[in-house]
Amino acid sequence: SEMSDQEIPPEIREAQRKFMDSMQGLPARDKTITYSKRFIAFIDILGFREILKREASDSPNFLFHRLLDSYWFWSAASSANVELLSDSIIISSKDDHPASYIHVANTLNSMRDSFLERGLLIRGAITFGNHFNEHGVLISPALAEAYELETSSAIYPRIRCDKSATDAFEATVQHTSAWPICIRKP
Repeated sequence: SEMSDQEIPPEIREAQRKFMDSMQGLPARDKTITYSKRFIAFIDILGFREILKREASDSPNFLFHRLLDSYWFWSAASSANVELLSDSIIISSKDDHPASYIHVANTLNSMRDSFLERGLLIRGAITFGNHFNEHGVLISPALAEAYELETSSAIYPRIRCDKSATDAFEATVQHTSAWPICIRKP
């Protein structure tokens, strides 16, 4: 048995209105959503469980400010998208241009230095591939690949660069005569 509009409490009606408003701008079900090619980095803050026990067991205040001090400037100053979720940082390029690879790499280098200055070590990986992140939904084979590379082969505090990222960067640079960079193969 369904409730009539008169029986629905005002707070439920307001929640329904907010939900419907949030649905504005979403693609229709008959519209095909596609991936974009992006440079993606997945970063792990090492020893985070121990840090949580030591610094945030009663309150997240100290750890929050320590992370914020390490993270906020580089996320705001970056030409890439940066998201922090607990002990994970996801960095995605805004497009597939080779300059975007440089933006992601520079953001990573700056964050690494900033975290290190505050006694935090990071480990991660950069990949290139299919990525979708819109309307609060993240579907990304490239992110899954970066996560896998970070967890399986980046044993020490370092940033691994997957062949997919270097190949995408090199292929684009080789076909762009105006790009002022030279790549040497080992």
